[in-house]
Amino acid sequence: YTILGDIFFRRGELPEARRLFEHCLTLSPSSFAGHWGLCQIDFQEGKTLDCRKRIDFLLGFEPPQLVPPADDWAQVHMLNARLWALETDWNKAMAEADRAVTLSPVVPDAQLLAADIRVQANQMDSALRLYQALIRQF
Repeated sequence: YTILGDIFFRRGELPEARRLFEHCLTLSPSSFAGHWGLCQIDFQEGKTLDCRKRIDFLLGFEPPQLVPPADDWAQVHMLNARLWALETDWNKAMAEADRAVTLSPVVPDAQLLAADIRVQANQMDSALRLYQALIRQF
């Protein structure tokens, strides 16, 4: 169900994707993929409060000693960073973006988000250093 839900999500068919992810959770209430899919849909639909609740729920299951790369968890932290940025809580947004970079150090999306949030927070020197480090990787 989660694979089908992901396909419908990527096609922009959010109601069908939601139905599939919700069905997944009826079968397996603690499914990471089910909760993650609904979290992404909530964010896409602007339901930030619902998205925040789902992220907090997912983060409750994050193992304390993750060994990078941990791309799934990095994605959760990236979305959480975006939520905090929407609320203009720059310290929390930067902390979450930095956590995503730590968990998935070679994923440019996490590094780019960390830099972008610093631009939004008007921390240009820090953003510049992150952008330069990202460029050096290529």
